[in-house]
Amino acid sequence: MSAQDSSCDLKALSTQRTVQISDDDFIYILVFPNLFSRDPNLKEQLQNRKFSKAKCAEIFKSAFKISEDENNDLRNDLNKDFNAFLKDSQEEIEYHRFLLLILMCLFKIFETKLMLRIKLFFSRDKDEIFCKIGVSDYNSKVQACLSDYLVQLDRKDEEKCGYSFISPYAIFEMDIEDSQDDSENLEKLYKAYKYDEKKAKMIEERFTMFRYKDKVRLLFEMITSVVDIPDLIDNKIITAGYCVHNMEQLTYLRKNWGSFWAIYKPQNFKEIRKYFGEKIAIYFAWLDYYVKWLILPAILGSALFWTEFHYQDMNDKSKEMTKSEVGLLIFSVFLALGSALLDKLWIRRQNELSWMWGTVDLNVVELQRPGFKGVYRKDPISGRQKKFSNKIVTEGAKRIIGINIAILFASVVFITVGGIFFYRSTRTASDLGGQWHRICALMNAVQIQVMNFVYRKVAKVLTDWENYEYDSQYFDSLIFKLYLFQFVNSYISLFYIAFVKYYIEGCGLEEDCMSELRTQLGVIFIIKMLLNFIELGKPIIMRKIKLWKERKEIEKSKQRGEQVREEMTLIEAQNKLEDYETPLDDYMEIVIDYGYVVMFSAALPLVPLLALGMNILEIRVDSYKLCWLTKRPFPMLANSIGYWQVILRSISTMGALTNTGIMIFTIDIFDLDHLTEKWLYFMIIEHLILLFKYTLYVQFNDTPQRVTKGLVWGNRIAAERMYGRAHDESQKDLRGLYFKDLQGRNDVVLDPYKISKENN
Repeated sequence: MSAQDSSCDLKALSTQRTVQISDDDFIYILVFPNLFSRDPNLKEQLQNRKFSKAKCAEIFKSAFKISEDENNDLRNDLNKDFNAFLKDSQEEIEYHRFLLLILMCLFKIFETKLMLRIKLFFSRDKDEIFCKIGVSDYNSKVQACLSDYLVQLDRKDEEKCGYSFISPYAIFEMDIEDSQDDSENLEKLYKAYKYDEKKAKMIEERFTMFRYKDKVRLLFEMITSVVDIPDLIDNKIITAGYCVHNMEQLTYLRKNWGSFWAIYKPQNFKEIRKYFGEKIAIYFAWLDYYVKWLILPAILGSALFWTEFHYQDMNDKSKEMTKSEVGLLIFSVFLALGSALLDKLWIRRQNELSWMWGTVDLNVVELQRPGFKGVYRKDPISGRQKKFSNKIVTEGAKRIIGINIAILFASVVFITVGGIFFYRSTRTASDLGGQWHRICALMNAVQIQVMNFVYRKVAKVLTDWENYEYDSQYFDSLIFKLYLFQFVNSYISLFYIAFVKYYIEGCGLEEDCMSELRTQLGVIFIIKMLLNFIELGKPIIMRKIKLWKERKEIEKSKQRGEQVREEMTLIEAQNKLEDYETPLDDYMEIVIDYGYVVMFSAALPLVPLLALGMNILEIRVDSYKLCWLTKRPFPMLANSIGYWQVILRSISTMGALTNTGIMIFTIDIFDLDHLTEKWLYFMIIEHLILLFKYTLYVQFNDTPQRVTKGLVWGNRIAAERMYGRAHDESQKDLRGLYFKDLQGRNDVVLDPYKISKENN
């Protein structure tokens, strides 16, 4: 296969269609460097970049999942093409020639093996080739059948009640073609969605069993069964891969969800899930649940703050408890118990959502990470090609080193915060009008954000280096490292002021550190709220930079006398947007804020109110970002918030200890004279709170009763509809199945004189 022949074939692919195709049929986009570009700078980059034959072989075999122990027609053809390519090449292979080979093999697989629809076009400035990919409804059915994909059954005439208002989900099975038996027409049992009118005119089918999120998942399963797309992206063969926005649906979400003017509207999780998938939908469902929970703490905290301000009796040294001290006791106990209720009630809500969305028995077959280093071999379990690592012991050592580096960075935080407070202690009360505690609080707030940013990069490099095989392992490790560091970084100064400073530096004339603790907490919260707006700025700026660079390239093309297209297509415009990988950073931000609420609200009762306002804003910031500033993310499946649930529970437990400690040791609401008495009161209160939490976790089920009944009912209905299976009693009559009498059986007589006294 010569390079010249290949280039001709590649250019022909963009017009080699035998049927009319609407742009709506293309659901996924791949972007490649334009190896035919006339731009001297791009041509020079492509020609000067070279790979060794060994590197090319490694990338090629990894991209197309080729191993020595596999033998089939497709792999043999690919090996034949690659060996012919190597034979005609020097030891150092030009990047553009290797890219051409990869693309030809890729499109051959797409068109001849997977039967996908593809269409190529150049970008406006002709520095990239866009590949639009579509899959027919029939081929989606084939893949759904192969992968045991779950789809929802159509609603019949069953009575709607608490457990049956959700139609059950079942594994998809295709109709048998040319079957005369109506019982074999299984597809009529599934819930069907109507195509829009524009698309319905171009195809025979008026209905489909698959929404966009289903079709793109099935398409990706088809492609990744033979091609490692993430590996090609990792090796810069593919510069981008993303899902296509549906402008009609996106416009609805922009108006009713992704807008700051929609702040008064409830979130439509059905539409969010339909457009962005379950993983993003469950993040917003959790955030919505948390915001609703914050309303009562915000009201109680505001009332307590007003009481303190009005009566000025929090620092009263009399033995009788004042109104503010009684209010603080009630508020702190409520937060400790309320956080346990939030944790338990959210798990129940989460299980309800997973039932409604058909993800209860979610068993996602994870793809190996593109960054996972290994050698392709045939997996004896699945029979598929996959990478195997030969350095398991080394990788275990790397993970131990990674944890130690995280601890080292946490130690750096201790030193930095210690330096800030040491500097504060050297200043006199009259310096800068007595504002040093506010200046140090601002320094600490800035230090928190800077070190979080730095460590975020370090943690990612470390986790990449540890070579995890699957994304779930990778993100669990990354979350653990980030949370371990950010817990120390975000809270250490508050712990120091609340529980340590009094015994080392003292707390001024009034001998309590509450004023400084409140200032510290308030400044940190205000800085975080300001950063929410900065969060929106980054993707906007990055998009403007990309557009500016493209305009410069267009001007250069015009100067060279080339014909250029002025308008940018919607697909090109989407490529200028930032990627939205996972809601990891969004989760981390909210979880850290949750820690401030649950652990330190006793010091500043307005924290729940501030958190309520900040998280209402967070919903709009994150939804605006998804609807306006980022590419459409891949609709990933999920049935829970995952590892974050463990972190939230640990924060809830810590909150019981810290709020109790602030009440007794920092504020001393009981006005106790001896440290022993304080410890006794502390142990009694926190043990009672922890006992309540334990009782709540043990006594109440994680799954609502209607969900349990709904799952059993759904399994029965699915079995009856799909396979004609009735429940056990009905099966006996329908199929003539009866238990047979035993020969020589004696009737049992319940008589004390006839019951045998021995086991014989």
